[in-house]
Amino acid sequence: MHLPRILKVALGLLTAVPAAYVLVFALLIARMVLLGATGDPRARTMPVLMTDVLWVHLAVLVLFVGLETFYLVYLFRTDRVPPDQRAKWAVALLVVNVAAMPLFFFLQVWPERAAPRARPAR
Repeated sequence: MHLPRILKVALGLLTAVPAAYVLVFALLIARMVLLGATGDPRARTMPVLMTDVLWVHLAVLVLFVGLETFYLVYLFRTDRVPPDQRAKWAVALLVVNVAAMPLFFFLQVWPERAAPRARPAR
C-alpha cells in the first residue's frame, strides 16, 4: 500500500489531532481542579461553552475512529510491517491508540521505501 507524500503529510497532521485534544482536555480539567482547590469561583465555570466542547469532542471521536480504522487496514495490507510484528502493532493500536498511532505513523508509514540494492556482478 503506497501513499503519496501529500497524503502522508495530511495523515500525520490528522494523527496529531487526537493526541493534542487529549492534552488540551487534560489541561482544562487540571485547571478546574487547581482553581477549585484554591477556592477560586472560576473553577465552577468552563472557559468555553459546553455545547462547543461537545461538538469538538464528537468531531475528534469521529476522526479518531477513522484513523484507527485506517491504521488497522494499512497494517494488514502493507508489506512494510513484518508479519511477526503485525499482531503486536494491532494490539498497540487498539489498546494504547493515542500514543501508538503517532509512533506507527513515524516508524511504518512516513519513511520512504529504500531503493532496492543492486547485486554485485560476479
